[in-house]
Amino acid sequence: MKKVYLSIPGEPIDVLLAYLHSKMELTATFDETIVPMLTAFTPEKTYHCKKLEKVMRTAYWVHTGYAYITIKLQNKEGIPVQHLVDILGPGKIMLHPDGFFNNEETACEFWITPGSIVVPFTQQNFGELKLSATEASALAACILAENATLSLIKSCMLKLPGLMLLQEMNRIFGKLIWQHFSQHELSNYTGITKSHLCRIKNRV
Repeated sequence: MKKVYLSIPGEPIDVLLAYLHSKMELTATFDETIVPMLTAFTPEKTYHCKKLEKVMRTAYWVHTGYAYITIKLQNKEGIPVQHLVDILGPGKIMLHPDGFFNNEETACEFWITPGSIVVPFTQQNFGELKLSATEASALAACILAENATLSLIKSCMLKLPGLMLLQEMNRIFGKLIWQHFSQHELSNYTGITKSHLCRIKNRV
């Protein structure tokens, strides 16, 4: 089945700038400095975001499609497999705060679904931005606070019973999530067995 992507009106960079300006008042210097740093790209296949020395130093604005985070855990047979631990949909920023801001290592891996449109922003970009636009650090704090709130909402969502969980998942991520992740992956993420997931997903 051909994947359909949630459309966000406007060009990726323009939409990202509008998002950033919605968080706090930003100067013209901020825009003039950050715009040359931003380039959207679309991976043709699942994109594995690179870490440097086990540190995730790049943040990704998701314009369309999805980003997601996994960690390697053992399955029932004792075989290490990537376990889906977080999903970021359109209009969200995927980053590892401890890596991006404190150079801390992470065992997690970061991915972009095929055909998504994303805008990367590196740790080096952020360092250069702070030199010209002093509000960059305060803006980063706003984004981290929003991501923390979203993480709390998703944690609460995962505690809901099956049907309610899927209804809330559709509300947070959009129904297109079913086109981007397999039932196995979403079973893995939600903790709902594949057979039960199959029975109830068409009821949401």
